[in-house]
Amino acid sequence: MAEAGKEPAGLGFPGGGAAQWPLQRYGRFMPSGTGETPGLGQDVGAASSPTWKVFDSSEESGYLVLTIVISGHFFISQGQTLL
Repeated sequence: MAEAGKEPAGLGFPGGGAAQWPLQRYGRFMPSGTGETPGLGQDVGAASSPTWKVFDSSEESGYLVLTIVISGHFFISQGQTLL
């Protein structure tokens, strides 16, 4: 993987078909009833209320990368996992 802040070679729209940017943090709104079980330290009632799930970029959990492809679609990945 490329170092944070540096674009990998061959990944620019002219000819590469995608562009990537490193992210420090990514948050996703989790509406109530998403089916996720409560984590450690949470009670069952807290699972039904809407919350934010926040992902931080780190060496341990993987770096966050925003990728936009030539069609205009985008995805966010952390290490090898698509979020």
